[in-house]
Amino acid sequence: MKLSLRAMLLGSILASTILAWGLAALFSYRDLQKEINQLFDAHLAESARSLLLQARRDHHGERRERDDDHDDEEDDEEDDEEHERIPALQHRGKLLERRLAFQLWDQSGRLILKSRHDIPDEPLIATDHEGYGQAKWKGQDMRVFSLWNRHRTLHVQVAESMQSRLDLVQSTLSHALTPILIMILPLIMAIILAVDYGLRVLRRLSRDLMQRTPEDLSPLAEADLPRELQPFTRALNGLFLRLNRALENERRFTADAAHELRTPLAAVKVQAQVALKSQEGDARQRALEGVVKGIDRATHLVEQLLTMARLDPDTELPTETISLGPLLVNAVSSLAPDAVAKGIELTLEEGPELIMRGQKAMLEILVRNLVDNAIRYTPPSGAVTIRLVRAEGHGELVVEDNGPGLSEEQKKHLPGRFSRLSRPSGDGSGLGLSIVERIASLHKARLLLETGLEGRGLRVRVLFQDVSS
Repeated sequence: MKLSLRAMLLGSILASTILAWGLAALFSYRDLQKEINQLFDAHLAESARSLLLQARRDHHGERRERDDDHDDEEDDEEDDEEHERIPALQHRGKLLERRLAFQLWDQSGRLILKSRHDIPDEPLIATDHEGYGQAKWKGQDMRVFSLWNRHRTLHVQVAESMQSRLDLVQSTLSHALTPILIMILPLIMAIILAVDYGLRVLRRLSRDLMQRTPEDLSPLAEADLPRELQPFTRALNGLFLRLNRALENERRFTADAAHELRTPLAAVKVQAQVALKSQEGDARQRALEGVVKGIDRATHLVEQLLTMARLDPDTELPTETISLGPLLVNAVSSLAPDAVAKGIELTLEEGPELIMRGQKAMLEILVRNLVDNAIRYTPPSGAVTIRLVRAEGHGELVVEDNGPGLSEEQKKHLPGRFSRLSRPSGDGSGLGLSIVERIASLHKARLLLETGLEGRGLRVRVLFQDVSS
Protein backbone atom coordinates (compact mmCIF):
# COMPACT_ATOMS: atom_id res chain seq x y z
CA MET A 1 0.00 0.00 0.00
CA LYS A 2 1.50 3.29 -1.11
CA LEU A 3 1.48 6.25 1.25
CA SER A 4 -0.13 9.52 0.28
CA LEU A 5 1.99 12.59 -0.30
CA ARG A 6 0.50 14.12 2.85
CA ALA A 7 1.49 11.11 4.95
CA MET A 8 4.99 11.08 3.46
CA LEU A 9 5.49 14.79 4.18
CA LEU A 10 4.14 14.54 7.73
CA GLY A 11 6.19 11.43 8.46
CA SER A 12 9.43 12.87 7.10
CA ILE A 13 8.98 16.26 8.83
CA LEU A 14 8.02 14.77 12.20
CA ALA A 15 10.77 12.15 12.03
CA SER A 16 13.34 14.80 11.13
CA THR A 17 12.13 17.08 13.93
CA ILE A 18 12.21 14.34 16.56
CA LEU A 19 15.63 13.17 15.37
CA ALA A 20 16.97 16.73 15.47
CA TRP A 21 15.61 17.25 18.98
CA GLY A 22 16.99 13.92 20.12
CA LEU A 23 20.46 14.71 18.80
CA ALA A 24 20.29 18.21 20.30
CA ALA A 25 19.30 16.73 23.68
CA LEU A 26 22.12 14.17 23.48
CA PHE A 27 24.75 16.77 22.62
CA SER A 28 23.34 19.12 25.27
CA TYR A 29 23.50 16.32 27.85
CA ARG A 30 27.14 15.60 27.01
CA ASP A 31 28.13 19.26 26.99
CA LEU A 32 26.27 19.94 30.22
CA GLN A 33 27.84 16.91 31.90
CA LYS A 34 31.28 18.04 30.80
CA GLU A 35 30.73 21.60 32.01
CA ILE A 36 29.30 20.47 35.37
CA ASN A 37 32.18 18.03 35.89
CA GLN A 38 34.69 20.77 35.18
CA LEU A 39 32.85 23.18 37.48
CA PHE A 40 32.56 20.66 40.31
CA ASP A 41 36.18 19.54 39.88
CA ALA A 42 37.22 23.15 40.29
CA HIS A 43 34.96 23.39 43.34
CA LEU A 44 36.56 20.24 44.79
CA ALA A 45 40.03 21.71 44.34
CA GLU A 46 39.00 25.07 45.76
CA SER A 47 37.30 23.44 48.74
CA ALA A 48 40.38 21.31 49.42
CA ARG A 49 42.72 24.32 49.28
CA SER A 50 40.41 26.41 51.45
CA LEU A 51 40.08 23.61 54.00
CA LEU A 52 43.81 22.99 54.00
CA LEU A 53 44.57 26.68 54.43
CA GLN A 54 42.15 27.04 57.32
CA ALA A 55 43.44 23.85 58.91
CA ARG A 56 47.06 25.00 58.67
CA ARG A 57 46.29 28.31 60.37
CA ASP A 58 44.24 26.80 63.18
CA HIS A 59 46.59 23.88 63.62
CA HIS A 60 49.70 26.08 64.03
CA GLY A 61 47.89 28.65 66.21
CA GLU A 62 46.59 26.05 68.64
CA ARG A 63 49.95 24.25 68.76
CA ARG A 64 51.77 27.49 69.70
CA GLU A 65 49.21 28.13 72.44
CA ARG A 66 49.57 24.63 73.84
CA ASP A 67 53.36 24.89 73.78
CA ASP A 68 53.19 28.05 75.98
CA ASP A 69 50.60 26.74 78.53
CA HIS A 70 51.29 23.01 78.77
CA ASP A 71 54.98 22.42 78.30
CA ASP A 72 54.89 19.30 80.49
CA GLU A 73 51.89 17.51 78.85
CA GLU A 74 52.51 14.52 76.68
CA ASP A 75 52.41 15.00 72.85
CA ASP A 76 49.91 12.15 72.38
CA GLU A 77 47.35 13.84 74.69
CA GLU A 78 47.67 17.06 72.69
CA ASP A 79 47.03 15.22 69.40
CA ASP A 80 43.93 13.42 70.75
CA GLU A 81 42.23 16.71 71.62
CA GLU A 82 43.48 18.75 68.66
CA HIS A 83 40.40 18.55 66.41
CA GLU A 84 38.22 19.82 69.29
CA ARG A 85 40.28 23.00 69.54
CA ILE A 86 39.87 24.10 65.89
CA PRO A 87 36.47 25.85 65.90
CA ALA A 88 36.92 27.67 62.59
CA LEU A 89 37.87 24.42 60.86
CA GLN A 90 34.85 22.64 62.31
CA HIS A 91 32.58 25.39 61.08
CA ARG A 92 34.13 25.16 57.64
CA GLY A 93 33.66 21.41 57.69
CA LYS A 94 29.96 21.73 58.51
CA LEU A 95 29.54 23.92 55.46
CA LEU A 96 31.42 21.53 53.24
CA GLU A 97 29.79 18.33 54.39
CA ARG A 98 26.44 19.40 53.03
CA ARG A 99 27.67 18.23 49.64
CA LEU A 100 31.17 16.97 50.17
CA ALA A 101 32.91 14.32 52.22
CA PHE A 102 36.40 15.18 53.41
CA GLN A 103 39.31 13.83 55.49
CA LEU A 104 42.16 15.79 57.06
CA TRP A 105 45.39 14.01 57.96
CA ASP A 106 48.62 15.11 59.51
CA GLN A 107 52.11 14.19 58.38
CA SER A 108 52.14 11.13 60.61
CA GLY A 109 49.08 9.72 58.89
CA ARG A 110 46.73 10.46 61.78
CA LEU A 111 43.16 11.50 60.92
CA ILE A 112 42.58 14.97 62.38
CA LEU A 113 39.13 15.75 61.05
CA LYS A 114 36.52 14.25 58.78
CA SER A 115 33.00 15.06 57.64
CA ARG A 116 29.96 13.73 59.44
CA HIS A 117 29.28 11.33 56.62
CA ASP A 118 29.84 7.69 57.38
CA ILE A 119 33.20 8.02 55.78
CA PRO A 120 35.90 5.46 56.63
CA ASP A 121 38.94 6.31 58.71
CA GLU A 122 41.25 5.16 55.95
CA PRO A 123 42.18 7.47 53.09
CA LEU A 124 39.82 7.28 50.12
CA ILE A 125 42.82 7.14 47.79
CA ALA A 126 46.51 6.71 48.42
CA THR A 127 48.01 9.63 50.32
CA ASP A 128 51.03 9.72 48.04
CA HIS A 129 48.68 10.66 45.19
CA GLU A 130 47.86 14.30 44.61
CA GLY A 131 45.18 15.61 42.30
CA TYR A 132 41.99 14.02 41.05
CA GLY A 133 41.14 10.37 41.45
CA GLN A 134 38.27 7.90 41.64
CA ALA A 135 37.15 5.93 44.72
CA LYS A 136 34.32 3.65 45.83
CA TRP A 137 32.33 4.39 48.99
CA LYS A 138 29.10 2.65 49.97
CA GLY A 139 28.81 1.29 46.47
CA GLN A 140 28.94 4.74 44.91
CA ASP A 141 31.52 6.19 42.59
CA MET A 142 33.30 9.12 44.22
CA ARG A 143 35.33 11.90 42.67
CA VAL A 144 38.24 12.66 45.01
CA PHE A 145 40.72 15.52 45.13
CA SER A 146 43.85 14.90 47.22
CA LEU A 147 46.24 17.67 48.31
CA TRP A 148 49.23 18.17 50.64
CA ASN A 149 50.22 21.54 52.01
CA ARG A 150 53.52 23.07 50.97
CA HIS A 151 55.47 21.66 53.94
CA ARG A 152 53.68 18.32 53.70
CA THR A 153 52.50 18.57 57.27
CA LEU A 154 48.79 18.36 56.43
CA HIS A 155 46.97 16.30 53.84
CA VAL A 156 43.33 16.72 52.78
CA GLN A 157 41.05 14.60 50.62
CA VAL A 158 37.71 16.03 49.46
CA ALA A 159 35.22 13.70 47.76
CA GLU A 160 31.91 14.10 46.00
CA SER A 161 29.45 11.52 44.74
CA MET A 162 29.33 11.18 40.94
CA GLN A 163 25.63 10.36 41.27
CA SER A 164 24.97 13.83 42.67
CA ARG A 165 26.60 15.31 39.61
CA LEU A 166 24.52 13.08 37.34
CA ASP A 167 21.37 14.05 39.21
CA LEU A 168 22.22 17.70 38.75
CA VAL A 169 22.84 17.20 35.04
CA GLN A 170 19.55 15.35 34.60
CA SER A 171 17.65 17.91 36.63
CA THR A 172 19.12 20.82 34.67
CA LEU A 173 18.48 19.11 31.33
CA SER A 174 14.93 18.15 32.29
CA HIS A 175 14.19 21.76 33.21
CA ALA A 176 15.63 22.87 29.87
CA LEU A 177 13.71 20.24 27.87
CA THR A 178 10.40 20.57 29.67
CA PRO A 179 9.23 23.59 27.60
CA ILE A 180 10.23 21.76 24.42
CA LEU A 181 8.34 18.63 25.44
CA ILE A 182 5.30 20.72 26.29
CA MET A 183 5.46 22.27 22.81
CA ILE A 184 5.59 18.92 20.97
CA LEU A 185 1.82 18.56 20.61
CA PRO A 186 1.25 22.17 19.45
CA LEU A 187 4.21 21.78 17.07
CA ILE A 188 2.75 18.58 15.60
CA MET A 189 -0.58 20.33 15.08
CA ALA A 190 1.21 23.29 13.48
CA ILE A 191 3.11 20.97 11.13
CA ILE A 192 -0.11 19.18 10.13
CA LEU A 193 -1.85 22.49 9.44
CA ALA A 194 1.16 23.78 7.48
CA VAL A 195 1.32 20.64 5.32
CA ASP A 196 -2.44 20.74 4.71
CA TYR A 197 -2.20 24.42 3.81
CA GLY A 198 0.69 23.75 1.43
CA LEU A 199 -1.17 20.90 -0.28
CA ARG A 200 -4.34 22.90 -0.83
CA VAL A 201 -3.06 23.97 -4.26
CA LEU A 202 -2.66 20.33 -5.27
CA ARG A 203 -6.17 19.55 -4.08
CA ARG A 204 -7.55 22.48 -6.04
CA LEU A 205 -5.59 21.41 -9.11
CA SER A 206 -6.85 17.87 -8.69
CA ARG A 207 -10.47 19.07 -8.45
CA ASP A 208 -10.00 21.16 -11.57
CA LEU A 209 -8.71 18.18 -13.53
CA MET A 210 -11.42 15.83 -12.23
CA GLN A 211 -14.19 18.24 -13.21
CA ARG A 212 -12.97 18.62 -16.79
CA THR A 213 -14.69 16.94 -19.69
CA PRO A 214 -12.64 14.84 -22.14
CA GLU A 215 -12.98 17.63 -24.71
CA ASP A 216 -11.63 20.32 -22.37
CA LEU A 217 -7.90 20.50 -23.04
CA SER A 218 -7.45 24.16 -22.21
CA PRO A 219 -4.20 25.01 -20.40
CA LEU A 220 -4.06 25.27 -16.63
CA ALA A 221 -3.45 28.69 -15.10
CA GLU A 222 0.09 29.06 -13.74
CA ALA A 223 0.03 32.60 -12.36
CA ASP A 224 -1.20 31.76 -8.83
CA LEU A 225 0.72 28.50 -8.43
CA PRO A 226 3.90 28.06 -6.35
CA ARG A 227 7.15 27.91 -8.26
CA GLU A 228 7.60 24.21 -7.44
CA LEU A 229 4.32 23.35 -9.19
CA GLN A 230 4.85 25.49 -12.27
CA PRO A 231 7.10 22.95 -14.07
CA PHE A 232 4.44 20.31 -13.36
CA THR A 233 1.63 22.46 -14.76
CA ARG A 234 3.77 23.44 -17.76
CA ALA A 235 4.34 19.74 -18.46
CA LEU A 236 0.58 19.11 -18.16
CA ASN A 237 -0.19 22.03 -20.45
CA GLY A 238 2.33 20.67 -22.95
CA LEU A 239 0.61 17.30 -22.77
CA PHE A 240 -2.80 18.96 -23.26
CA LEU A 241 -1.44 20.80 -26.29
CA ARG A 242 -0.09 17.61 -27.84
CA LEU A 243 -3.32 15.76 -27.11
CA ASN A 244 -5.29 18.62 -28.62
CA ARG A 245 -3.15 18.47 -31.75
CA ALA A 246 -3.55 14.71 -31.93
CA LEU A 247 -7.33 14.99 -31.54
CA GLU A 248 -7.44 17.81 -34.05
CA ASN A 249 -5.39 15.72 -36.44
CA GLU A 250 -7.82 12.84 -35.97
CA ARG A 251 -10.81 15.11 -36.58
CA ARG A 252 -9.16 16.61 -39.64
CA PHE A 253 -8.25 13.18 -40.92
CA THR A 254 -11.86 12.04 -40.55
CA ALA A 255 -13.20 15.18 -42.22
CA ASP A 256 -10.58 15.04 -44.97
CA ALA A 257 -11.26 11.39 -45.68
CA ALA A 258 -15.05 11.93 -45.76
CA HIS A 259 -14.67 14.96 -48.01
CA GLU A 260 -12.09 13.66 -50.44
CA LEU A 261 -13.26 10.08 -50.78
CA ARG A 262 -16.76 11.19 -51.68
CA THR A 263 -15.74 12.33 -55.18
CA PRO A 264 -13.67 9.31 -56.36
CA LEU A 265 -16.17 6.85 -54.88
CA ALA A 266 -19.04 8.64 -56.60
CA ALA A 267 -17.12 8.56 -59.87
CA VAL A 268 -16.42 4.82 -59.44
CA LYS A 269 -20.12 4.23 -58.79
CA VAL A 270 -21.14 6.20 -61.89
CA GLN A 271 -18.67 4.34 -64.11
CA ALA A 272 -19.83 1.01 -62.69
CA GLN A 273 -23.48 1.92 -63.39
CA VAL A 274 -22.56 2.93 -66.95
CA ALA A 275 -20.76 -0.39 -67.46
CA LEU A 276 -23.82 -2.30 -66.20
CA LYS A 277 -26.25 -0.48 -68.51
CA SER A 278 -24.01 -0.29 -71.54
CA GLN A 279 -24.92 -2.65 -74.41
CA GLU A 280 -21.84 -1.90 -76.50
CA GLY A 281 -18.51 -3.47 -75.74
CA ASP A 282 -16.47 -0.31 -76.34
CA ALA A 283 -18.63 1.75 -73.99
CA ARG A 284 -18.47 -0.94 -71.33
CA GLN A 285 -14.71 -1.09 -71.74
CA ARG A 286 -14.34 2.66 -71.28
CA ALA A 287 -16.61 2.58 -68.24
CA LEU A 288 -14.55 -0.21 -66.68
CA GLU A 289 -11.35 1.69 -67.37
CA GLY A 290 -12.95 4.67 -65.60
CA VAL A 291 -13.70 2.41 -62.66
CA VAL A 292 -10.04 1.37 -62.50
CA LYS A 293 -8.89 4.98 -62.66
CA GLY A 294 -11.32 5.95 -59.93
CA ILE A 295 -10.06 3.14 -57.72
CA ASP A 296 -6.47 4.18 -58.41
CA ARG A 297 -7.28 7.76 -57.46
CA ALA A 298 -9.07 6.64 -54.28
CA THR A 299 -6.11 4.42 -53.38
CA HIS A 300 -3.69 7.29 -53.91
CA LEU A 301 -5.85 9.57 -51.82
CA VAL A 302 -6.02 7.08 -48.95
CA GLU A 303 -2.23 6.71 -49.03
CA GLN A 304 -1.79 10.48 -48.90
CA LEU A 305 -4.28 10.83 -46.07
CA LEU A 306 -2.54 8.13 -44.02
CA THR A 307 0.84 9.74 -44.66
CA MET A 308 -0.49 13.14 -43.59
CA ALA A 309 -1.97 11.65 -40.43
CA ARG A 310 1.36 10.05 -39.60
CA LEU A 311 3.24 13.32 -39.98
CA ASP A 312 0.97 15.58 -37.96
CA PRO A 313 1.86 14.48 -34.39
CA ASP A 314 4.87 16.22 -32.82
CA THR A 315 7.11 13.20 -32.63
CA GLU A 316 10.85 12.94 -32.86
CA LEU A 317 11.84 10.67 -35.74
CA PRO A 318 15.02 8.58 -35.67
CA THR A 319 17.65 9.94 -38.05
CA GLU A 320 20.46 8.46 -40.07
CA THR A 321 23.02 9.58 -42.64
CA ILE A 322 21.32 9.73 -46.04
CA SER A 323 22.50 10.46 -49.57
CA LEU A 324 19.80 12.35 -51.51
CA GLY A 325 20.97 11.19 -54.97
CA PRO A 326 19.79 7.57 -54.70
CA LEU A 327 16.41 8.75 -53.39
CA LEU A 328 15.90 10.79 -56.56
CA VAL A 329 16.91 7.87 -58.78
CA ASN A 330 14.42 5.56 -57.05
CA ALA A 331 11.59 8.11 -57.28
CA VAL A 332 12.21 8.81 -60.98
CA SER A 333 12.43 5.08 -61.78
CA SER A 334 9.14 4.28 -60.05
CA LEU A 335 7.24 7.23 -61.59
CA ALA A 336 8.72 7.08 -65.10
CA PRO A 337 5.85 4.88 -66.44
CA ASP A 338 3.32 7.57 -65.44
CA ALA A 339 5.39 10.23 -67.22
CA VAL A 340 5.71 8.05 -70.34
CA ALA A 341 1.97 7.41 -70.35
CA LYS A 342 1.35 11.18 -70.53
CA GLY A 343 4.18 11.83 -72.96
CA ILE A 344 6.05 13.92 -70.38
CA GLU A 345 9.80 14.29 -70.62
CA LEU A 346 11.09 13.35 -67.15
CA THR A 347 14.72 14.42 -66.62
CA LEU A 348 17.03 13.84 -63.68
CA GLU A 349 19.97 16.18 -64.09
CA GLU A 350 23.39 15.24 -62.85
CA GLY A 351 24.45 17.27 -59.85
CA PRO A 352 26.52 17.22 -56.66
CA GLU A 353 26.10 14.49 -54.11
CA LEU A 354 24.36 15.79 -50.99
CA ILE A 355 24.59 13.90 -47.68
CA MET A 356 22.55 14.84 -44.62
CA ARG A 357 21.02 13.54 -41.41
CA GLY A 358 17.37 12.64 -41.72
CA GLN A 359 14.63 10.04 -41.76
CA LYS A 360 14.97 8.02 -44.94
CA ALA A 361 11.34 6.91 -45.27
CA MET A 362 10.09 10.47 -44.83
CA LEU A 363 12.53 11.89 -47.39
CA GLU A 364 11.47 9.19 -49.88
CA ILE A 365 7.86 10.34 -49.43
CA LEU A 366 8.95 13.98 -49.90
CA VAL A 367 10.79 13.29 -53.19
CA ARG A 368 8.05 11.02 -54.53
CA ASN A 369 5.32 13.57 -53.77
CA LEU A 370 7.20 16.39 -55.51
CA VAL A 371 7.86 14.34 -58.63
CA ASP A 372 4.35 12.84 -58.61
CA ASN A 373 2.74 16.28 -58.25
CA ALA A 374 4.79 17.64 -61.13
CA ILE A 375 3.76 14.74 -63.40
CA ARG A 376 0.08 14.95 -62.38
CA TYR A 377 -0.26 18.68 -62.96
CA THR A 378 1.86 18.90 -66.11
CA PRO A 379 -0.20 18.52 -69.32
CA PRO A 380 0.74 15.89 -71.94
CA SER A 381 3.95 16.50 -73.90
CA GLY A 382 5.24 18.68 -71.05
CA ALA A 383 8.57 18.46 -69.20
CA VAL A 384 9.58 17.79 -65.59
CA THR A 385 13.14 18.33 -64.36
CA ILE A 386 14.69 17.17 -61.08
CA ARG A 387 18.12 18.18 -59.81
CA LEU A 388 20.28 18.71 -56.73
CA VAL A 389 22.08 22.03 -56.21
CA ARG A 390 24.94 22.81 -53.84
CA ALA A 391 24.74 26.37 -52.47
CA GLU A 392 26.67 28.21 -49.79
CA GLY A 393 25.70 26.82 -46.39
CA HIS A 394 22.93 24.54 -47.69
CA GLY A 395 21.83 22.11 -50.37
CA GLU A 396 18.73 22.28 -52.58
CA LEU A 397 16.35 19.79 -54.14
CA VAL A 398 14.64 21.39 -57.15
CA VAL A 399 11.63 19.96 -59.01
CA GLU A 400 10.14 22.10 -61.80
CA ASP A 401 7.70 21.68 -64.67
CA ASN A 402 6.40 23.73 -67.60
CA GLY A 403 2.73 23.26 -66.82
CA PRO A 404 0.12 25.97 -66.26
CA GLY A 405 1.86 27.10 -63.05
CA LEU A 406 0.36 29.20 -60.27
CA SER A 407 -0.38 32.86 -59.79
CA GLU A 408 1.20 34.77 -56.91
CA GLU A 409 -2.11 34.72 -55.05
CA GLN A 410 -2.37 30.96 -55.44
CA LYS A 411 1.18 30.48 -54.16
CA LYS A 412 0.21 32.26 -50.96
CA HIS A 413 -2.40 29.58 -50.31
CA LEU A 414 0.04 26.76 -50.92
CA PRO A 415 1.02 24.48 -49.45
CA GLY A 416 -2.34 23.64 -47.92
CA ARG A 417 -4.60 20.65 -47.68
CA PHE A 418 -6.71 19.93 -50.76
CA SER A 419 -5.45 23.08 -52.51
CA ARG A 420 -5.71 22.14 -56.14
CA LEU A 421 -6.81 25.66 -56.96
CA SER A 422 -6.90 26.32 -60.70
CA ARG A 423 -4.77 23.37 -61.84
CA PRO A 424 -7.63 21.22 -63.13
CA SER A 425 -5.32 19.25 -65.36
CA GLY A 426 -4.18 17.22 -62.35
CA ASP A 427 -6.11 14.46 -60.68
CA GLY A 428 -4.29 14.63 -57.33
CA SER A 429 -5.77 14.90 -53.89
CA GLY A 430 -4.28 18.28 -53.07
CA LEU A 431 -2.29 16.80 -50.17
CA GLY A 432 1.10 16.45 -51.89
CA LEU A 433 2.61 19.84 -51.01
CA SER A 434 1.15 19.72 -47.51
CA ILE A 435 2.99 16.45 -46.92
CA VAL A 436 6.17 17.91 -48.44
CA GLU A 437 5.98 20.96 -46.20
CA ARG A 438 5.50 18.83 -43.09
CA ILE A 439 8.45 16.55 -43.89
CA ALA A 440 10.62 19.59 -44.71
CA SER A 441 9.67 21.12 -41.37
CA LEU A 442 10.67 17.93 -39.53
CA HIS A 443 14.09 18.16 -41.20
CA LYS A 444 14.42 21.92 -40.52
CA ALA A 445 14.25 22.65 -44.24
CA ARG A 446 12.47 25.47 -46.13
CA LEU A 447 9.95 25.07 -48.96
CA LEU A 448 9.90 27.74 -51.71
CA LEU A 449 7.44 28.01 -54.64
CA GLU A 450 8.65 29.85 -57.77
CA THR A 451 8.03 30.08 -61.51
CA GLY A 452 9.06 26.93 -63.39
CA LEU A 453 10.57 26.05 -66.79
CA GLU A 454 10.39 28.46 -69.72
CA GLY A 455 8.99 31.21 -67.54
CA ARG A 456 5.89 29.26 -66.65
CA GLY A 457 4.94 26.21 -64.68
CA LEU A 458 6.02 25.67 -61.07
CA ARG A 459 9.41 25.30 -59.46
CA VAL A 460 9.54 23.80 -55.98
CA ARG A 461 12.77 24.26 -54.01
CA VAL A 462 13.52 22.45 -50.75
CA LEU A 463 16.46 24.03 -48.91
CA PHE A 464 18.26 21.63 -46.54
CA GLN A 465 20.68 22.92 -43.91
CA ASP A 466 23.85 21.15 -42.70
CA VAL A 467 24.47 19.02 -45.79
CA SER A 468 27.83 17.70 -46.93
CA SER A 469 29.08 16.45 -50.26
